[in-house]
Amino acid sequence: MHCLWLTRKYPRPANSGELIYSEGLVSAFAEAGAEVVAVAHDNDEHPVANRPAEEEYVDRDRVRWVLGEPRLGGRLMSLFTRLPSDSYRLMK
Repeated sequence: MHCLWLTRKYPRPANSGELIYSEGLVSAFAEAGAEVVAVAHDNDEHPVANRPAEEEYVDRDRVRWVLGEPRLGGRLMSLFTRLPSDSYRLMK
């Protein structure tokens, strides 16, 4: 089974409810044998590694992560688009 996982932030270290939730589900899918590709922003507090943005990173659970820049844009300009504020911030 193939699984595409979209989340706001790379969940390690899992130090908030959102990250604990994402970490648990992604790991469970991988342990069940799914080939997981996850797309997220890198963790700004603990970046994964010294690597170019959007380069794949394979973690200990064999999950392939495609990580973008950790800094998100502001919410104000989302008022002038049809996108919800989180979607607007993530497309930067």
